[in-house]
Amino acid sequence: MRIEQATNSDRDELIKLHYFYGETFPFVPKSRKQGEIQWMDYYLDNQGEFLAIFVARDSTEIKGNIWIGRQREPEWSHKAGFGIVVSPDMHQQGIGSRLLEQAESWAQDQNCHSISVDVVSIHQQALSFFKKHGYDIEATRKESYLQETTFFDEHIMTKFL
Repeated sequence: MRIEQATNSDRDELIKLHYFYGETFPFVPKSRKQGEIQWMDYYLDNQGEFLAIFVARDSTEIKGNIWIGRQREPEWSHKAGFGIVVSPDMHQQGIGSRLLEQAESWAQDQNCHSISVDVVSIHQQALSFFKKHGYDIEATRKESYLQETTFFDEHIMTKFL
């Protein structure tokens, strides 16, 4: 499994992975499909010192990715935020850990002081994963995620680099 920076040629495969993830897991809004295309295009076209996408690729396809960004304003540029997706058939194989290490390395190269991720409070697998990697719950947004008619809290998990 190779971890490498995404390129524009990865666009369709990344969108397919995100669609599948969104349909499989209840923590990704179903209404984001069109926005996902625009978001992916923006990230792929603007990678550099403020944005990056890394992919985990086997010999035939992308099995996961992590996207990371930081603010351009100097007052906020010391902290990065990210999101991660790993194909469900590849869970528990170290891919998420390797992607996370790559994102943390990128953040350190950009002189970030901290790195954060938002996690829906009932997503125990994600909470455990990030805690295992040194992330702590820094804050909780009460009833910030709505799934059909049920509100869920969302944790901001942070690691200081």
